[in-house]
Amino acid sequence: MDVKENISLKPYNTFGIDIKASHFVEVASIENLKTVLSKKNDSILILGGGSNLLFTQDYKGLVIQKISSSFSPTTSIPLRLF
Repeated sequence: MDVKENISLKPYNTFGIDIKASHFVEVASIENLKTVLSKKNDSILILGGGSNLLFTQDYKGLVIQKISSSFSPTTSIPLRLF
């Protein structure tokens, strides 16, 4: 699991808009997600299939992309809000 910087989100949205995320990570498990969330204080966007999202400008925060079906959006995890 590697947090990347200035990544194009074009392949992650069905409109094909070439905008960038200041930080981007792909997670494959709840444990990966918990680790990422405990280390980053950026604005966070959890990206699904990208079909109901229209970007109009670069995203200045962390985009998290789920790459495994081992957990679903309904999986309950505790989150801290800052």
